[in-house]
Amino acid sequence: MEKTLRKMDEDMQLAGLSESTRNAYLTGASQLQKFYGRAAGDLSEKEVKNFLLHLKNDKKHAYNTLNQRYNAIRFLYNRSLNREFKLFDYLKIPKNVKLPVILSEEEIWLSIGAVRKPLYKMMLKVIYVCGLRRNEAVNLRAEHIDRSRMILEIRNGKGNKDRYLPLSNALLKDLEYYWKHDRPKICGTYFFPRIRFWKEFKGEPISGESLLTAYKKVAAECGITKQVNLHCLRHSFATHLLEHGCALKAIQELLGHSNINTTAVYTHLTEQGEEHVRKAMDQLMSGF
Repeated sequence: MEKTLRKMDEDMQLAGLSESTRNAYLTGASQLQKFYGRAAGDLSEKEVKNFLLHLKNDKKHAYNTLNQRYNAIRFLYNRSLNREFKLFDYLKIPKNVKLPVILSEEEIWLSIGAVRKPLYKMMLKVIYVCGLRRNEAVNLRAEHIDRSRMILEIRNGKGNKDRYLPLSNALLKDLEYYWKHDRPKICGTYFFPRIRFWKEFKGEPISGESLLTAYKKVAAECGITKQVNLHCLRHSFATHLLEHGCALKAIQELLGHSNINTTAVYTHLTEQGEEHVRKAMDQLMSGF
């Protein structure tokens, strides 16, 4: 079974898939093999179909997880094992489109301000103020800051894309203070290094899971009842920029979206937009 996973990983590398995507696909393929206790190459189409139904009906995975598992198994059989199953011709998951959770600026300031651990507080600030994905913040290094041009370099973002973000004076000042006074004194250039049980893991970044747990706890303590996660900081960043008059095209570039339609969802979430609609509705009611 390990031989199958190694071949799949090699094929994914040659196909140009990112490390995070490869890891997710390998997890899906591994689950399939563990489910039956046999190598994927020994399974029939009916067995693969039953496993996918198990993920959908028994495990009840969310859309993103289910879609990832389907794509992983499709890649495994179509590309690595060179087996064409008819079920892959009609395999599709109806997408359940949900609007992202948005925190107000006051809720952001309150919750991040209440975080006690300096490393966590600084990381949350960077995620929000720059609209970063979690992995982009995790892998942030000192050399990614260009003080002369006042930009932040994001390396190997989603889709292995690099991009540049403007760096505000206030954020740079906070980052410099954090680096000098609050950052764990270890080797390496990661802004947010991994520390566990007071031991130093030199050259390794924080995982991000502990940050998520801490932020959810603090948000609840602050009386925020919304289902917060780290990605809602990125959603809030985009919405707040729109509310402050930033152009949608500029926000698309900052977020690293390939399609402007992905960014356009935030136009429906601004308080100004809602107020404009509310006034129009009042006008419609004025004749009654």
